[in-house]
Amino acid sequence: MNIYLHRILPPFLLSALTVMSAVAQADQAIAPAQGSDYAATVSELNGAGDPADAESRLTIDLMCGKTLNAPPGYIGSLQWYRKAADLGSAQAQYYLGGMYENGRRVPQDYGRAVQWYRQAANQGHAKAQVTLGFLYENGRGVPQDYTQAAAWYRKAADQGYAMAQFNMGTMYENGRGVPKDDALAALWYRKAADQGYAQALQRLADRGGADHAARSNNDETTGGPQETADRF
Repeated sequence: MNIYLHRILPPFLLSALTVMSAVAQADQAIAPAQGSDYAATVSELNGAGDPADAESRLTIDLMCGKTLNAPPGYIGSLQWYRKAADLGSAQAQYYLGGMYENGRRVPQDYGRAVQWYRQAANQGHAKAQVTLGFLYENGRGVPQDYTQAAAWYRKAADQGYAMAQFNMGTMYENGRGVPKDDALAALWYRKAADQGYAQALQRLADRGGADHAARSNNDETTGGPQETADRF
């Protein structure tokens, strides 16, 4: 990239331009790929973009995965997710966690899933935080620990993530990892419902008058949970 741009553009624009440049290079490599040798095309793509830019590598891989028909068993995306994750990309760390949790392109391994989710969660990745909470709640890859589950749900809930807010409601309703408190349960259900979260809307409807108790405590700052496909 032109060194002059580095002097005059703010960091967020430079990052965007880097990704756009990487995507453009990948586009050029993909254009002749239809009907050509797959291995040769992948080799060309591997040289596109800045190898030190984790987000650019991840962007290239995500795009290529939709464009090229990889042969059975191809694990190229795992390679690039791992490189991006090692360079600190929380999104790549989250995707790696999902691969190991669900056995996609790798043998299922909850322990390794927890390791990658934790790295992303420690960077504030809300989906990784709620997933880590789910794994703690269900004892997958870690000893079952409701207190840890509630703590990770709370981190994501405080970022406004509706699924985590709903999960906090269930934790308070059932007294898992937090003291049982119907008013706080309804409060968290309301927070999720206000974002249109269907399970929270249904839970409030089922609870009836409990919603009124939450509204009377809406100045409170304290804070079965859902694990759905929209995490990925």
